[in-house]
Amino acid sequence: MRRRALLLATPLVAPFAARAQDAAEWPSRPLRLVVPYLAGGILDAIARLIAEPLQRHLGTTQPMVVENRAGAGGNVGTAVVARARGDAHAVLVGNSGPLSINPALARSLPFDPQRDFQPVVLAATTPLVLTVPAASPHRSLAEFLAWAGAQRQAVPYGTPGVGTPQHMATELLRLRAGFEAVQVPYGGSAPVVTALLAGDIAFAIENQALVLGQVRAGTLRALAVTTPGRSAELPDVPTMQEAGQAGYAVRGWYGLLLPAGVPAAIVQRLNAAGREALREPAVAARLASFGSPYVAGSAEAFAALIAEDVARWRDVARRANITLE
Repeated sequence: MRRRALLLATPLVAPFAARAQDAAEWPSRPLRLVVPYLAGGILDAIARLIAEPLQRHLGTTQPMVVENRAGAGGNVGTAVVARARGDAHAVLVGNSGPLSINPALARSLPFDPQRDFQPVVLAATTPLVLTVPAASPHRSLAEFLAWAGAQRQAVPYGTPGVGTPQHMATELLRLRAGFEAVQVPYGGSAPVVTALLAGDIAFAIENQALVLGQVRAGTLRALAVTTPGRSAELPDVPTMQEAGQAGYAVRGWYGLLLPAGVPAAIVQRLNAAGREALREPAVAARLASFGSPYVAGSAEAFAALIAEDVARWRDVARRANITLE
């Protein structure tokens, strides 16, 4: 009878043992860190920053290979990993654009962010900053919103393009505060900053890293940051919530994801290694220069963040009638 019980138990135990063995032997070949943008941006910098410490904390001699697969606003590279179902050697270094905003705007995508990926670890978050030209009379968010609400014509604001985090963050503020605004899409953040400096637009909500120098130099004025807490780089600038927009919180985020179908043990092992890599002083200092505190947590917390973001941007897209063809 005892032997029969052991025989019956064997098929149940074997898969778990096999999965544990798979996790212990992984990675068995080079790990591809797929960046869905060209080299030189924040996401690419994060991938190259963590590659070496990630290898050390995984305890492997297998190299970490950064692979830039740009196109379609990040959708091309993101889809590459989505199609690699079950491949634990394909890691997406992903961000909020393709994974939480595009699904809210596009009629169809070559991937489903909540079905085709397993979030592993949140690597960084970055604040956006509502900025006005130095010549603007507005010294606070309340002053600016009162002025914007009194205008007979829509207030012009700049963005890098339709459906970018900057665009969506601005539309969220517009809907909440109740003023009319018109987007001027410049096709990149650098032209937005140039337009602000020239006074061609009234305001912009832009990445902190791109306006920090001008704010410190006094050529632009920061009225509020979009994150729940103040930025360490701009400690005197209030958050949107402190400035009167209760509940407003928007942040760009970046993290590691695996394709669906990868064993949970591997997800957890990469999560643990990623958290340690992101904790290293040199890595943390570099991320802090982007405006990010240490934010790495559990895989489950990262998945919840993505789901929350998708729901938020779907609501904004519906109310503001924003779509990507």
